[in-house]
Amino acid sequence: MSIAPLVALLLAAPANFSSDAVLLERTLRALHPGLHRHQTPRQVDAHFAALHRELSRDGITTREAYVAISRLTAALRCGHTYPNPSNQSAAVRTAVLDTADKLPFTFRLEDRRMFVVEDSSRTLAPGAEVVAIDGVPVPKILDALLPLLRGDGGNDGKRLHDLQGDAFDVYYPLVFPARNGRAEIAIRGKRGPLSVPRVAVQQRGGKSVSADEQWQFTRDGDTATLRLGTFTTWKMKRDWRAFLRESFASARGARKLAIDIRGNEGGDSDVVDEVVRHLLAKPLAVTGWREVVRYRKLPEELGAHVSSWDDSFRDFGDLPDLGNGLFLRKEATARTIEPAPDAYAGNVELLIDEANSSATFLLASIVKEHGLATLVGRETGGNRRGTNGGRIAFLKLPASGIEVDVPLVGYFPTTPQPDRGIVPDVSR
Repeated sequence: MSIAPLVALLLAAPANFSSDAVLLERTLRALHPGLHRHQTPRQVDAHFAALHRELSRDGITTREAYVAISRLTAALRCGHTYPNPSNQSAAVRTAVLDTADKLPFTFRLEDRRMFVVEDSSRTLAPGAEVVAIDGVPVPKILDALLPLLRGDGGNDGKRLHDLQGDAFDVYYPLVFPARNGRAEIAIRGKRGPLSVPRVAVQQRGGKSVSADEQWQFTRDGDTATLRLGTFTTWKMKRDWRAFLRESFASARGARKLAIDIRGNEGGDSDVVDEVVRHLLAKPLAVTGWREVVRYRKLPEELGAHVSSWDDSFRDFGDLPDLGNGLFLRKEATARTIEPAPDAYAGNVELLIDEANSSATFLLASIVKEHGLATLVGRETGGNRRGTNGGRIAFLKLPASGIEVDVPLVGYFPTTPQPDRGIVPDVSR
């Protein structure tokens, strides 16, 4: 007999997670280098106070705790601080995430309007506009979910983009619980709502696309297109550097090359330099970020609760004290990117959108700053004020069992920057 239902029942039972609020606050204050990048100390204090009130409630469930923790981490406006669904234990996944309460259709958002892409229940037509779910208008649903989503700074484009995927599956059922195993969908132009079943993600189906399949090169006469749908090169079987060399060589002589990174959050930053070098006529000096951390040596009382992919994060060494609660890990320095022998010499368009928030944000930033291509599309995710990442600590909260990703390295620009992403040259 499977114990999964019992585990789910135990985790969903009312509890008190006040000790988790204490540990999470202690960890973030001790380790997070960007705690006050987008929020004042007073605002951060208020967010922690709200978390303490919520997790101290008698009768709070693990599902409610997951929402409360998400609200706290989202309020910090850091795209790498969140209770990462991929890192949760089997018990938490069973109780919170892998539940049969998802909608059976996928959708896209355009100007905060929801359009059906594919419906596994075969009830809703592709392209149909959903105006309400269980009587709640779509804009009201989005407003309720956005404060739970990770993102850098005040740029909500990335948050809305994420709602078109896994983030909606995670948070919609937690904020708007299923009534009876079904959902009533109001469609624009239809007189009454259509009833669809709530399902598990696996029941919805859909074809997964490998990292290799997300890289494609095509040429149609004088126009070449290089589609780079992910930078997670560690998941690839192909030699990605060789693929780029061959693609740029095949583009030679074309009047225009479109490099499409829409929908690509990021991954391996080595891809950035490899793409850039194929766009250069001469060496390019690129100034990096200033890297800071909030501690030299991991506080002893946190040692048993955090881990990472190796133990080097536990002691950063005798770093210079910046005098503001931060320590200098690396000063901003310029690096030189050498042009590739087969660099492309025609007109280049870089197609961007809100998903570009990590390594792809960096690519868009370099291309924009140095005029290497025309940026076409929508403002990127990410933030010109910098980001946090580099090393991630995985914090396990003992009472609830929920895991929280905590970035350890802060990347800061050398001059003040606005709270926004990279703006395209041509909006589309």
